[in-house]
Amino acid sequence: MIIKGYNGIMDLDLTDVPEKLHKEMIKQHQKDITDYRIEQAKMPARLRYENTVLVILERMKRFRTFENIRLRELERIKYEEQDRKINPQR
Repeated sequence: MIIKGYNGIMDLDLTDVPEKLHKEMIKQHQKDITDYRIEQAKMPARLRYENTVLVILERMKRFRTFENIRLRELERIKYEEQDRKINPQR
């Protein structure tokens, strides 16, 4: 069983945890999330997780997307040049 985390709090994996501890661990996990939200609310907006780490993760995702497009385009150009060398009549 996996209990979803929140932003800076990772998921709680109860897979190999004895069932008798689940209730207590879930309660602690929820308390950690509540405390985290309160702590984040007290911080200046520019220092909050969603405005720092999540912004960077989104930028990295966009960068990888653009990098993949660029690499595919370079690959296409390379194959077209090879094809022209092999079949000059095209």
